[in-house]
This record gives sequence, C-alpha cells and structure tokens, in this order.
Amino acid sequence: MRPRRGAPQLKRGPLGGTVNHRGYVGAWGAGPFDNDDALDWLREFEAEGIQAAGAAIADVLALEGEYLEAPSASRAIAAAEAVAAASGRPAARLPSELARWLENHETFQSPELHQNALVAIKRVMVESELRDLWADSDKLDTWESTLKDLLGRLG
Repeated sequence: MRPRRGAPQLKRGPLGGTVNHRGYVGAWGAGPFDNDDALDWLREFEAEGIQAAGAAIADVLALEGEYLEAPSASRAIAAAEAVAAASGRPAARLPSELARWLENHETFQSPELHQNALVAIKRVMVESELRDLWADSDKLDTWESTLKDLLGRLG
C-alpha cells in the first residue's frame, strides 16, 4: 500500500525523537516500546495488568473503517507485545516494568486475545498513521520486521 498523498513526515526532533505534522511524537526507534505512547501505556499495564492490553487492542478493533492514529497504534503494538510475553513468547528485549510483571504472574493462554492482537497488528501494519509515518522515513523495513516478529510470536 502506498502512503496517502500528503501523509505526515517523520523528522528529527531536538532530542533525537521524531516529529510529525502535530509536533513531537516522542519516538526514538522502531521497537515496540521505543515511543512515548507505548511507555505511557506501560504505566497503565502496571496498574491494570493484562486487562490494559485487552483494552488497547479493543480500541484499535473498534475503529474499523476509521483512520487509526499513531498513538492508538503504538499502544496496540505495546499491548500485543505484552500478550505475547504473558503467553510465554516474549521479545528478546523487554522494558523492565514488563519483565518485572512477568516474573510475578503466571503465563496464560487466551485464544480470543491472541486473535484480536493479530488482527490489530495487521491493521496497524496496513492502514494507520503510524505506518504512514514509518513509510516516510528510512526505517520502514526495520519497523515492519519488528511487527512481523511480533506476529510470529503471537502465532
């Protein structure tokens, strides 16, 4: 899919993060937790646990047919990473908050949550502001590779 005409551009911010048409986005890498929205969501996850993952994923699914903005997409990616990790398939590199949560909770399997996470990530990869932003950068391949790895771990 080609980026929309006039799609927002990623530009370097003063602290090495990225900037779009609305201002500072706070992304410093293509990893699932390499942005402010994902780290903000992680605080919710610490307080609410896996329910926070279900809510962030459900937010993306509820927007079917509507434009998916970058903050919601970033939160869903972080949530899907938490789902994969909680089911015993963590990424090689996790934030300490998520690793600590995993140490204190048993793994679980939720076919419905896994399926919803798969659908949400596929949507983010195909049609979202976040995808458009990465498409306008030189790191699209890295970002897509990260999400393909996540999809594989969600199975």
